[in-house]
Amino acid sequence: MLGLKKGTVLLTAHQTAWETQAQQMITKLREVFGDDATDIQHIGSTAIKTIAAKPIIDIAIGMETLDKIDRFLAPLAKIGVQKSAGQPFAGIVLFSKDDAETGERLYNIQAVRYGSPQWDGHICFRDYMNANPDKASEYEQIKKQAAELYPTDVMRYSAHKNAFIEQCIEALHEKSCGTVPYTKQDGEILYLLIRAKDDGYCGFPKGHAEPGETEQETALRETWEETSLTPTLIDAFRCVTSYTMSGGRHKTVVYFPAQFADQTPMHQNGFEELDYLLLPYEQARATLTFENARNMLQKINAFLLSR
Repeated sequence: MLGLKKGTVLLTAHQTAWETQAQQMITKLREVFGDDATDIQHIGSTAIKTIAAKPIIDIAIGMETLDKIDRFLAPLAKIGVQKSAGQPFAGIVLFSKDDAETGERLYNIQAVRYGSPQWDGHICFRDYMNANPDKASEYEQIKKQAAELYPTDVMRYSAHKNAFIEQCIEALHEKSCGTVPYTKQDGEILYLLIRAKDDGYCGFPKGHAEPGETEQETALRETWEETSLTPTLIDAFRCVTSYTMSGGRHKTVVYFPAQFADQTPMHQNGFEELDYLLLPYEQARATLTFENARNMLQKINAFLLSR
C-alpha cells in the first residue's frame, strides 16, 4: 500500500515494497538532477525497517546549493513531481508527487543543502533507528499515540514527535572541520597527508569545534595542532563529507583547501604523533584510507586546477 489522503494521519505496518518504491523514485530523481545532486536518500519512517508509518515515502535531495532549483521544475513535472505551493522552512525546498487518479499523496520530496543540519538530521535519525530496534519501538509508540490524538491534523501529529527526534539527533550527530593542506613545487600541487603511527590511518587534519568557533576557525586550529602549519584557508570552496559510524552515530566533516609555503609540518607537544606525506594528486588519492576522503580530494583538486 502506498498513498494517503492529504491532511490525514493513518499508520500502516512496515512494507518491504517501500524500499523498492523509494529506490525507483530516487533513480528518476538522479536522472533529473545529475551531478547537481550530491546524494539522494530515502528518509523518514518508511525508511525505518521495523516500524509502522504513514504510507507516504519521504526522500531528501542533498545539493551543494539551492540557488538554481527552479531550473529543474520542468523535468520534475514530467515525472509527476511538483513544487509545493507553500514553502514554510528556510533552507528546504518542498516537492511532492500525488496519485493522478485518487489525488492521494505518494511522495514527499525535499531539496536541502548537503551537509546542512537538515540533511544530517534526516540521515542520522534514520540510521540510528535502524541500528537500535528498541529505540525504534519507542519511537513507534510515540507515533501511534500522536496518530490517535491528531488523525486529521498533520502539523500537530508531527509536532508531537519532534522532541524525541531532536533529542536523538542532538545526542548522535558529530561534526568536525579540517583542511586539505597543499603547497606548490615547480608548478605542481602537492597535498599534505597525515598518517597515524598507531593504526596507519591516512587522511587530513580535522577535529571537533570548540564553543563559539566558526567552521573556518576550527579547521585552522586543528590544522595547526596536528601539523604546526598556519596555511591560508580558501573558504570559497567548502567540501562536505558525511558517514554513519557504529551504533547509528552520524558524522559530518567540512573541509577547506588551505595553501602553505616554506613551512615544515610537525606535531605539537601534547598531541598525537603523526607521519607527514607530501604527495602529488594521484599518489595522495591512492594513499588515503577512506573512499569518501578520496572523493573529496578529487573535488578539491578539480577546484584548484580550475582557478
